[in-house]
Amino acid sequence: YSVLAWHLAWLVKLGLTAALKALFYTPCFYFLGQLRLDATAYLAAAFATGGMGFAGSAVAMLITTLMPGLGAATTAFGCAVLLYQNVCGFFLPIRAIPPYLLWLAWSSVFTYGYYAIINSQ
Repeated sequence: YSVLAWHLAWLVKLGLTAALKALFYTPCFYFLGQLRLDATAYLAAAFATGGMGFAGSAVAMLITTLMPGLGAATTAFGCAVLLYQNVCGFFLPIRAIPPYLLWLAWSSVFTYGYYAIINSQ
């Protein structure tokens, strides 16, 4: 296969897994969290969930191409996900992050999905 076919196959795989995450993960947190029962808000949450799944998988793919081995890539991705999830605003409010580390919050793919869900409510 060509390099183009390989990359297109990965994009299709990322898109399908993002769609499955939007389909299955959204009801898990949306109804348990007793969020507003509105079709537009629910679709916005599903879209944000799928987008975060796609972006997270893309970050994983980027890290694995940059790292020399599987062990190093797994460790780096685990550290990146923990860091990005903690600074996205869910666990730690963005107001509590020191100004010199604020760029971490806005470089996190989870920040934008989290605020899309919050603003849709």
